[in-house]
This record gives sequence, structure tokens and C-alpha cells, in this order.
Amino acid sequence: MESEFKVSPEHLVHLCDAVLSGDLDATELKAIGFCIVSSDHFHWEADTPMGERVAETAYDWSSPETNYRLTIETVRKFRKRLLTGHNTLTHADHGGFKK
Repeated sequence: MESEFKVSPEHLVHLCDAVLSGDLDATELKAIGFCIVSSDHFHWEADTPMGERVAETAYDWSSPETNYRLTIETVRKFRKRLLTGHNTLTHADHGGFKK
């Protein structure tokens, strides 16, 4: 990527929708999340509630082993958190290590 891309919650909601419609496997969000957090070309407004939702979700996706598993159920919950800010992810949704 040669230019910068501003990531919004809506972009990540579209990815959730692709998972929920069967067009994308939930486990593929790991690579997408990793690319978002590790690339210098993806940005978000970190000091806003919307930007915090992007960051939290991208980091969660990038490391499901230590954050939340990537399943249809957790993707529904990620989608809700992205849209509303309300976190319905639970202790049972965690990957390996418990928060």
C-alpha cells in the first residue's frame, strides 16, 4: 500500500458482515487484524470512542489465542461492540489466556 487508509468501525462491521454471510471465514480476521495493527498505512482516530473501537477490535482479532476466539458468535459480538460500544464478549469467549 502506498497511501494511508483511515479505518472506521464501519469498515470492520463490513468484515463482520462478510463472516456472518459466509463470504469470509472468521479465522481470516486474525490476518486482517494483524495487518491493520502492524502496518504504518492503516490509521484511526485513537483519541475518539470510534477509534478506540477500531483499535480494540483490530488488536483482539490479531491475537485470538490471547484475546477472543474468532467464531461466528464472537463476530456477532464484535459487530455489536463496533456499532454501539456495548461489549457483550464474555470470559467464556476468550482464547487461551484469560483476561
